[in-house]
Amino acid sequence: MSVRTWDILMIGGASGVGKSSVSYRLAQHFGVALIEVDDFHLILEHMTTPPQYPALHFWRTHPDPAALPPEQLANKAVEISLELQPALEIVIANHLESQRRPSWMVISSCLR
Repeated sequence: MSVRTWDILMIGGASGVGKSSVSYRLAQHFGVALIEVDDFHLILEHMTTPPQYPALHFWRTHPDPAALPPEQLANKAVEISLELQPALEIVIANHLESQRRPSWMVISSCLR
């Protein structure tokens, strides 16, 4: 098993670039757990309403998101990330402040 020098490793990128493939291999190699940001997105989406967090609900409420120009889609990805950020910060801080050394990774995917 390789020695790792990190507590939290975040891997980000657009859909389809291989984040999950690389992340699962790294998690297995280092013997750490894996948490996907998409799971946080789903949880928060089901616990909130579109008026509360419009960006989180964008993919389910927009009639045809694929028809938007790439720049608008990129801006939506940033908006979604900003709405997810407080939840992720709390979880990461909790793990970093805990007694045990964190042994997990976070991967990110804001475009579906």
